Amino acid sequence: MDRVFPPRPDVARLVPYDVPPSTVPVVLSANESPYNLPAEVLSRVHELVDTLAFNRYPDPTARLLREAIGARYGLDANNVIVGNGGDELLLDLLLAWGGPGRSCLSFPPGFAMYGIGCDVTGTGYVEIERDPETFAVPIDAAVEMLQGGAARQAAVRPGDERGSEGAPVIVIVCSPNNPTGTLTPRAHIERLLAATDAVVMVDEAYAEFSDETVTDLVARHANLIVLRTFSKAFSLAGLRVGYALGQPETLGPLYKVKMPYNEDAFAQGVALAAIESAGLFEPRWAEARAERERLSEALGSKPGTTVFPSAANYLCARVDGVADLPSQLLGAGILVRDVGAGPGLSGCVRVTVGSPDENDRVIAAWPG
Repeated sequence: MDRVFPPRPDVARLVPYDVPPSTVPVVLSANESPYNLPAEVLSRVHELVDTLAFNRYPDPTARLLREAIGARYGLDANNVIVGNGGDELLLDLLLAWGGPGRSCLSFPPGFAMYGIGCDVTGTGYVEIERDPETFAVPIDAAVEMLQGGAARQAAVRPGDERGSEGAPVIVIVCSPNNPTGTLTPRAHIERLLAATDAVVMVDEAYAEFSDETVTDLVARHANLIVLRTFSKAFSLAGLRVGYALGQPETLGPLYKVKMPYNEDAFAQGVALAAIESAGLFEPRWAEARAERERLSEALGSKPGTTVFPSAANYLCARVDGVADLPSQLLGAGILVRDVGAGPGLSGCVRVTVGSPDENDRVIAAWPG
């Protein structure tokens, strides 16, 4: 044959996620920790390398890691599922509850993988844009939609008629929001949970850098799933380890659709060492918060710069009159993320809070 049957139309239109390697000295584009694992944790990693049976399959449920995660939140291991990064758990959520004829509601500007995951699974993607000035979730409009209000059809993504009938069966709220750093008040999350029996996933990938979490609501709400990751606060972006918290009956469908050996044995062991040594990371989280405020104040004092309030380990900012801020910073050896395509974010960049030295370089190179 000189041709191949085409893929699904919604897959054919996708662009593969690709991040070209960077050789610039200051990489502040992916919200990674500026620091490697603490020495004490690295010592445990070296011991793990010497003792791990690489020839054996990993524990398919990551029991030891789930027990340690559960203990951190006062929950049982059955309240935890571990995934190959938060992205896999997001995809599992859409596989379990989404699909043709069903839809997912989210609030842009937000994490691009929500829409991509909907495309991959054939799930309708419904959007209600955040407030253009504060980037707050429009909670009244969201509740109206979930209860069958007239705003439902108007919010379907242009050109996407999948799941355009009926209320969404999945709601995703990112808090702190990526890329704006905005927190969604827990009272608003509770309103969403009370308004629908849809699964409400609260993406708390950056919660360690904020003062708010809804993990304590897991025991009270069967339709709540809280998504977390080791990539940011625990310096493990190089190993893909994420986890979700929920009631056992709610997590059950995720176990049905996940790959059987989705988290490798080495990643499980390193993540276990990290979470059992969480106290070693806490000073880093405190530094990130302090540096975030210092960087925000320094950039915000420059003429023409607007810095949006953030509760994460990054800042979202724009400079009036600068046509290509990412290129200008790249010329100074600093890589940031261009987020200007998001609604309300024209001309904006997202800058990870780096080490004090890296942040000094950003301040020096920032226009104004």
